[in-house]
Amino acid sequence: MILLRIFLTVFIASQLGTAGEPPKPVCNADNAGDFWPAEANRDRIALARYARSGQLEVCGHGMWRYHWVRLTVRVDQLAKKPSAQDVPEEGETVPAPR
Repeated sequence: MILLRIFLTVFIASQLGTAGEPPKPVCNADNAGDFWPAEANRDRIALARYARSGQLEVCGHGMWRYHWVRLTVRVDQLAKKPSAQDVPEEGETVPAPR
C-alpha cells in the first residue's frame, strides 16, 4: 500500500513538472536545420538565451537518420575526469597513428 502511494505521488509530480512544456517535434527532413526550442527560430535574443543556458538543439541528419543535436554545453555538463585525448605535457612523446 505504501509502495503504491509513493509510486502515485512520483507519477503525479512528474506529470505536473512537464505540463507547461510543449512536446519536442519529431526531427525529420521537413524541419532539418530548425532549432529547438522553436522560439529560437524566430527571435535572436531567445536564440542567444537558449545557447547560453545549454538548452539549444538543432535538427540534423546523421549517418542514417535525423536526430536532435545539442549545440552548446554548460560547464557543469563537462566530464569531471580528463579524457585520454588530452594534450600531452611538455617532453612527452605522442605515439604515431596506426
